[in-house]
Amino acid sequence: MANLADRLKDSINTYSPLLELITHELAAQKPNPLKWSRKEILGHLIDSAANNHQRFVRIQGQEELTFQGYDQDMWVKIQGYQNQKWKDIITLWYQLNMHLASIISLIPHTVLTQSRMNHNLHQIAFKTVPQNECTNLAYFINDYIDHMKQIIEYPYD
Repeated sequence: MANLADRLKDSINTYSPLLELITHELAAQKPNPLKWSRKEILGHLIDSAANNHQRFVRIQGQEELTFQGYDQDMWVKIQGYQNQKWKDIITLWYQLNMHLASIISLIPHTVLTQSRMNHNLHQIAFKTVPQNECTNLAYFINDYIDHMKQIIEYPYD
């Protein structure tokens, strides 16, 4: 299994300079009134990092791979990412994900690979896992990274 912390760091270091090439004006544009702007998309990824921060810490003290979900649209709206400076959003996204990489690097291999039957990844994962199948934390961390990459690469899909 590839080092998950390095995989996350590589993604952060790949996308950060690309995000910085986007102007504040372009980042604020919405493809239509019902879709998120790039600022809101990156804000959503900040919210995802914040939620996964506590998940990656808490799982180390519990047997089940179950986590509370959150209302993504509400979080983006309440935090007002659309009215924030693009560079500030990039900085927060970068810092949160680097912190996540640090946390991931400290998770024991046995915790990462522990097979868990009780999970709710059929509800909260980007690439869901059927409820009746075992999974592990390494899968969920990879899922987080895949989600981040997919959204940054294809922000309006």
